[in-house]
Amino acid sequence: MKKILLFITALILLSCSNPMNKPYNEETLQTDLKEIVEKKKMSEEDSKTFAGWLILAKLGDKNLKGKTYQEILDEAKNYKKEQEELELKAKAEEKAKADKMQKAATISIFEYNFVPADSDNYEYQDYHLFKYAIKNKSNKEIKALKFHFKIYNALGDEIGDGYEISLTDDRVSPNAIYRGYSMFNSNSYNSDDNKISNANFKDLKFDIITDKIVYTDGSVLE
Repeated sequence: MKKILLFITALILLSCSNPMNKPYNEETLQTDLKEIVEKKKMSEEDSKTFAGWLILAKLGDKNLKGKTYQEILDEAKNYKKEQEELELKAKAEEKAKADKMQKAATISIFEYNFVPADSDNYEYQDYHLFKYAIKNKSNKEIKALKFHFKIYNALGDEIGDGYEISLTDDRVSPNAIYRGYSMFNSNSYNSDDNKISNANFKDLKFDIITDKIVYTDGSVLE
């Protein structure tokens, strides 16, 4: 019996000596965290997770009173795990949509030209001219289609975003190819715009995302 009591006492003392079991106290936070780090009760990764959770708790007005540092860390790790799972799910859904759209239609940008302003022809604005092709891979006629794209240079740096094209006035027959063009104003004071206009087209990479396809039979992919 005496040995059991000694064992229980030892466990209690061990528990009390673990700074992770202390209740959270904003006034002694720096001192407590210093002790936790010195006793190696929290890894570097856990420290970042813990710090991030404290910031979220402050912003979200969460009540940490009465909780131990271990309980707060556990909450932080659970939240991080949930966020990672949501991110993986979102990426999987995005990939599934991209695969579905890719099977329905292929879109490519096959030519780019920078067109400077020409006041003699009443053109007072520089603009980017993109020529694109849409391959309808289905056996249904496309009535409307919307896509957007980003532009990357030879280094892989993003130099263009926000380009969106909607096809609404033409039809794309089953298994046919449609060619079109679209113009976007260029701003000479924008460094990315200048990078696009000065680049060799062959060095540009286009990340094209198909957002929506509407068929003449009323069916929709999005």
